[in-house]
Amino acid sequence: SSLVFCRQCRQAMEARQGMNGAQQPDPAVDATVQAFAQWLTEMKTKNGSNLREMLSEMTVIRDGIATNNGELTEFKRYSTTIQKQMQAHIGDLRDKLATAFREITALVDSKRASDHELLG
Repeated sequence: SSLVFCRQCRQAMEARQGMNGAQQPDPAVDATVQAFAQWLTEMKTKNGSNLREMLSEMTVIRDGIATNNGELTEFKRYSTTIQKQMQAHIGDLRDKLATAFREITALVDSKRASDHELLG
């Protein structure tokens, strides 16, 4: 199919130039077309390179986000465990403090009663 296309292009050029081929293509137009084609090829290559670089950077960012998300999840789990342990310790300390206050109150009452008996 590309051979047919090339043959058709050649036939069209020959028809434009005339049967005897007396008319020659303009070299300035050919240079302009070549410069444009070269520029277009360079832009296509540059854009492809930029796209590959951007996709590579996006992959690095995506991997970093996934890693950080995993670490954050682990930190949350660890923090929750520590928080529960601290709440349990605080509950134990409250119970011990309440017991100590009751014992102190009982000792004060006992001392007061014994002082009252001795003085009484």
